[in-house]
Amino acid sequence: MMGAASLGIGFTPSAALHAFTMGAIGTMVLAMLTRVPLGHTGRALHASRLTVGAYAFLTLAVLSRILGDTLPGEYLTLIDLAAFAWCLALALFTWAYWPVLTRPPAATD
Repeated sequence: MMGAASLGIGFTPSAALHAFTMGAIGTMVLAMLTRVPLGHTGRALHASRLTVGAYAFLTLAVLSRILGDTLPGEYLTLIDLAAFAWCLALALFTWAYWPVLTRPPAATD
């Protein structure tokens, strides 16, 4: 995207940067936040519905942010949607993982 943006094709540099920072880095951080606690506390590596929802809202946030730069007439609406979806993704993560992170590890045989 950054290459296309530098050539003036399809994306703005801001959209490309947000695709990388929000999309790639943000998703990788969420991936580590949802995988590591399960493994380190002896729980099954299984994504709950809340976890899947967190990823869905994170993806919606990224797509909304990128589209905000490509649809200037809808910029503020899409930025608001991106912010709301990002916050909702992290709220779902917190809701799903608070018990994992505050209760004793699962019993192992």
